[in-house]
This record gives sequence, structure tokens and C-alpha cells, in this order.
Amino acid sequence: MIEPTCKGMDTGGRVKSPRAATLATWLGGGPPVDDRQHLLAQALADSLDALHQVVAWPEVGQFAAAHRLAPALALACRRAGLRPYPPSLDRDLYWTTGRQLLVNEELRKAGRAFDDVGIPWVIIKGADLAARVYAHPGERVFTDVDILVKGADLGGALTCLERLGWLEEADHALDADALLSGERYVVTAGRGSGLMVELHYRLWGWMPAGMGDTVVEEAEPHPSWGAMARRPTLVWAFLLAAVHAWQPVRPRPMAGWRDLERLAAAAGSQFAAEVILLAQRWAVQLPVALSAWQAACLWGDSTCGEIAGRLLACLRAPEVLAASHFARRGENATPLGLLVLARLLAGRPSRLGWRSVGQVLWPAEETVHHLVTPGGTGSGRLSAIWRSLHRAVRQ
Repeated sequence: MIEPTCKGMDTGGRVKSPRAATLATWLGGGPPVDDRQHLLAQALADSLDALHQVVAWPEVGQFAAAHRLAPALALACRRAGLRPYPPSLDRDLYWTTGRQLLVNEELRKAGRAFDDVGIPWVIIKGADLAARVYAHPGERVFTDVDILVKGADLGGALTCLERLGWLEEADHALDADALLSGERYVVTAGRGSGLMVELHYRLWGWMPAGMGDTVVEEAEPHPSWGAMARRPTLVWAFLLAAVHAWQPVRPRPMAGWRDLERLAAAAGSQFAAEVILLAQRWAVQLPVALSAWQAACLWGDSTCGEIAGRLLACLRAPEVLAASHFARRGENATPLGLLVLARLLAGRPSRLGWRSVGQVLWPAEETVHHLVTPGGTGSGRLSAIWRSLHRAVRQ
């Protein structure tokens, strides 16, 4: 039986598989977790002793904010009746609560625009989860709103954003056909509304082709944001959160791992089996397994532990090497590039194939602009390359 147990985790997933048992032994039981992160996770899980210790940290406000958990910590203090606590936590809570009101208003406007043209659109990641799996919508910090549409609907979606006055892409019009023929997967919009919106017309390059369109097709209605509004099923929401958790630059915020714990807590008894089947269907066992493992180590969640254990038993040799690195050195020492490379060497499908490595090395639109703009200075191009390489190493 596999039991990927570690600090803060009593039980993991259990699979009657000799290969799984061998793998668990080789991986050493579980990734190391930073003591402060572990204690903060306990505090958010209503451990009063951990909460007292966390609040006493000299720079607790900065630490919690860096992990996008300051509002959650403020709410934990309020639930426990613990006072005083740093006022910066309340300020972050008020800010995220107000932002949530703005988001709802702007998304209702977007919903009317998408209804007019009959395009289904899906809210993914933070904005969806904040109002869905958290007790207080202001508890989940997010910096932008992510909208996903099918690639075939990109032209109509861009028209919607233009009518809203959201679209701002340098000084030139966006060509949907050119975007679809290139390697980009997202257009930034919404600046005129005071809210940054990312319009995804497919998913990350290291994911299989067609995955984004399937998310839209299998999404469920969300009528509070419009007749054509959709949101991912909880299983799809978990898969997207588990993959996206590796995208931010290191040190990655704990909020990404907490999303997985909150999703598991909100789901039913068959949730682990459904996530495992979906991860296998799209051949994303490695990032989903490691994300679930990290969440299980921080929060002791048995559902995440089961997902991790069963998916670890399905890895191919290059993915096992990446998982062993993660198990020995932890999440913060595991770059996105390692997971991308392991998937490629394992023969897993991806939309860009080996070009997905380039998406990791050149993730910023600013870099691409400096590299391809005619007349750009040599120093500007070198500076863009250096910034992008520095970001890739951190990621």
C-alpha cells in the first residue's frame, strides 16, 4: 500500500500496488514542507495553538500577504475570537471583499455582452473558486479574472471585449486568426474597467491540445453571470488548479495549494476517483499528483493524499525522476521547467511539444515584443532576454 505521509499529514491515498509501494519507498514518504507554511496551514485549519503562534510572528502580515492568505488569516482570527491581531490583515480582507464586489459587477456586464453574441464563456481559477469553495468570498485573493472561451469563438470574444472598452493591446487591433496560428494562449484585457482580465482561448502550451475547448464543453451553467456564463465542474476546477499551481514564479503562494484542499472539502465521496480518471484521460498525472501531494502535506487532507498516491503509481520513468526530486527537495526547489521536460521525455501529449520549453523560457509578452519588434535596440533585446531567463529560473 502507498501512504505518502509527511509532516502535517496523518494518512495518504492507499493503493494495493507493489509498484506504488516501491515508488513510495524510493520517494521517501513525502516532500519537505517549510515549518512556517506548515504552521500557517494549521492555523487556517482552526488550530488555536497554531493561530496564536502565527499571529505572534514579527512579520506575519507580510508573510501571509505574500502567500495570498492574509484575508483568510484575518477571518481565522475572527472566528477564534483572537484579538488583537495585526490590522494589516483586516485591510487585506476589506480590499479583497471590495474587489469581489467589483468583479461581480464587471462580470455581469461581460455576461450581457457574451449573451448578445451567443458565446459560452467560462470563469476559471481564482475568481471562480473565491465565490464557490470558500466560506467568505473575500478569503481568496486573486489579482485578475480568467475567462476561457473556445478557440473558434476567439474573434467574437474579442469583439465583446472591445464593446466593453476592455481591450487594450498596444496600438493595433488584434487578429483572431493570427493569435490562433501563433503560440500564445491568452490576451490581457479589462484595464479600462479597473480590473485586469485574461482571455484564454486555449490552455498552457505544455497541456494537450483541445483541453481548453473540452473544459468549455463540459462546464456547467452559471446563470448569475449570464445565460452563456459557465464554470468548470469541481473535478475540472481541481485539475486546472493543480496544473496552474506550477505556473507562478517561485516562491509560489500557498493559496494555490489551499485551493485544492478547499475543493476536496467541498466535493463528494467519489471526488478522488473522478479526479484520477480525468488526470489520466488528459495525461497530466505528474503535475496533478505533485500538487495534490503538496496540499496533503500542508493540510493533511486524505482526499488529496489519495489522489497523489494513486497518480504517483501511474508515472513513467522520467516523471518518476521529477517526482523524486520533488520528494527530496520540496516544491520551492522544483521549477516548472522540470515538470515540462519530464512530461516531454515521458512522451505525454502537449499542444506545443518541445516548443513548450520555449514558453517557459519566454513567458512574458514584453520579452516577445522586444525580441521581434523591428528597430528595437540591442540593449533592449538583451535586457528582455536576461529578465526572461531570470524569471524562467525562478519559475
